[in-house]
Amino acid sequence: IVACESSLAPLFIASFKRLGVLSRDGSAVRPFEIDRGGFLISEAAAAICLEKPAASNPAGEVCIEKWTLGADATHLTAADAQARRLGQLIDRGLSSGGIDLIHAHGTATSMNDASELLAIERSLEIAGQASTPCPAIYSHKGAIGHSLGAAGLVAVVLNVLMHRYSCVLPSPWTHRPMEMHRVNIEQQVRERPVNRSLALAAGFGGPLACVTLRTI
Repeated sequence: IVACESSLAPLFIASFKRLGVLSRDGSAVRPFEIDRGGFLISEAAAAICLEKPAASNPAGEVCIEKWTLGADATHLTAADAQARRLGQLIDRGLSSGGIDLIHAHGTATSMNDASELLAIERSLEIAGQASTPCPAIYSHKGAIGHSLGAAGLVAVVLNVLMHRYSCVLPSPWTHRPMEMHRVNIEQQVRERPVNRSLALAAGFGGPLACVTLRTI
């Protein structure tokens, strides 16, 4: 599977600026920051090779546990403030057990981060997860910006690496995180086992996706 995006055209950038989702002053992207100001558009490409599971697979391999797709038709460009459909996708992802890492869509926009965090914490409460330490929440957009159509697969690749290296990547520009009760955001690399993770993706117009990964 390959995903790539290169949309740094003036008209395209101006369209996002008109929507009010780009960083107001061109500063760093700060997912789940109280004073978040939007995202920066970036270029990226990601590729991942899928193989059928075999009896000979060595321990430590990362597999796709489940995936689910959905749509939020609340608004042409805005998401449902209550994130009801997104919450249903997360509920399905959490139905197989505890989670160590949630790789959020996390665009650092006012609406996305608030509604996404609401859905994540609500789903964790429904699932009755009370692990210690609590699941980490992360968005790679704080490091490399928003690569639009490639962002979903970039998240999956980074999750695989965090599984393999038993660590959670930091959100270095998020200095004053939003209030969180069931997840934790890291400002430095955190060494911890990642045996099960979840990645989320959302797009303008309402497409939603959720995939969970598990270390065999």
